[in-house]
Amino acid sequence: MTTVYVFVYGSLCSGQQNHSLMDKADLVSRQAFIKGALYAGSSYDPLLREDEHAWTYGELYSINPEFLPVPGDFEDVLPDHGDGGFYRKEAEVFTDKGSVKAEACYWNGSETGKSIPHNDWKVHQYLQQDSYLYFAYGSCMDDARFISQQVHHLFEDVKGKGSLHGFRLAFSYHLEDGSRADIQESENDKVEGVLYNINKEALHYLFLREGVEAAAYRPAIVPVETDDGAVHQAVTFTVLSKKEDAPPPFHYAEELYRGGERYLSPEYIDALKQRFLHDLKVQHFQEFIEKRSRPYD
Repeated sequence: MTTVYVFVYGSLCSGQQNHSLMDKADLVSRQAFIKGALYAGSSYDPLLREDEHAWTYGELYSINPEFLPVPGDFEDVLPDHGDGGFYRKEAEVFTDKGSVKAEACYWNGSETGKSIPHNDWKVHQYLQQDSYLYFAYGSCMDDARFISQQVHHLFEDVKGKGSLHGFRLAFSYHLEDGSRADIQESENDKVEGVLYNINKEALHYLFLREGVEAAAYRPAIVPVETDDGAVHQAVTFTVLSKKEDAPPPFHYAEELYRGGERYLSPEYIDALKQRFLHDLKVQHFQEFIEKRSRPYD
């Protein structure tokens, strides 16, 4: 059966009001991105303009062309550049696994609304709320910095462990002293983390801590499963310019391990320990583990 790739960025995305139109499509990537800038439109859906200097984030699917829905406002879409409206074009779409050519729906009309922050419609929609679920998979599982920075009261409402399926824990953000954690799509893997109920003040703190304005991390909306089997949409942060895995500094690995040990499964924590010891070879982590095994030290 012939299939094509299609990139969606508005109401066709998972969790959005027209996602049912993608029932016959197979998800390829939850965190795909394409050259272009995203703007508010007059209808529910955003407008994607071609822009070589911006990235727009959405989802990538494969689908039989017979069932290909029309993104945008579901009106007439021209196969190439139309005069003041939507047009469909094949473009390169990037994922954590590589890139493919995919159909995307662009707008070249004279009118557009305000630019969408972070060029991510799902993030834009989710952040209209007054409270959020936040999925922490790195150092924010630990409360030491929350306490020292006097924001611990913003992170006291802990929902518990959450699992993000189809992703792996990466260490792809490089600083002078070592790497920091990231999530990357990986079909048969999962990332465990901590789910918090947070408010706008906590979210503002996280944007600063994660370096969103400095283009270090970007917010993303991901489906997180709790131990009761329920799946919740949650905000998290992922690295913008991903590099190969590298060892994190000891103080960061300590935060991650100490925070995760309180909430995550023993199997996940043991795998994390082995990775720090043998794969990433984090300096001083062996001594840290040995000291923790001596309760009276």
